[in-house]
Amino acid sequence: MSTTFDKGVSVFATVGRIRAYIGAFVGVLVGVVLIALGVTMRRNPHTVPSDAKVTEIVCTSSPSPKQPLCSYEIQYGVNGQAMFTTLQLPQGKYVKNQMITVFYDPANVHSIDVDIADKRRVGLILIIVGVVVPLVGLLTLYFSRKSETFAAVEGAGAVWRGVF
Repeated sequence: MSTTFDKGVSVFATVGRIRAYIGAFVGVLVGVVLIALGVTMRRNPHTVPSDAKVTEIVCTSSPSPKQPLCSYEIQYGVNGQAMFTTLQLPQGKYVKNQMITVFYDPANVHSIDVDIADKRRVGLILIIVGVVVPLVGLLTLYFSRKSETFAAVEGAGAVWRGVF
């Protein structure tokens, strides 16, 4: 004969398992998106470095006063030929006549990037988080299915957060 306590534990365990299934599903979806974004950021086509010079800076009023953008004219070399392009970057990023390193796409030498290392680092972080998030969701599901106590604690926590 089951007691009221056992029935309560069973109800909380059911809620915990439902929450674990939903958490695992959402975790896998979020993980897939994060991994895809991370891989995209790491596969930057701008792979060839070139020394460059900031030749002109034009700053105009910006809709965002916190981070106004400026047009930076950049001169760089590709196989001994001078190339020019303009980038929109935050004000104060570079000064006129400053020497910088740019990375260009060998398939499109007019396309350059200046912050390739930052994008690759962020891509790696997204991939790592994209692996950890579904892993946590799937481990929670596993333990909720294996242990009624774990599932009941998860369910009680879900009810507590839902009520308060």
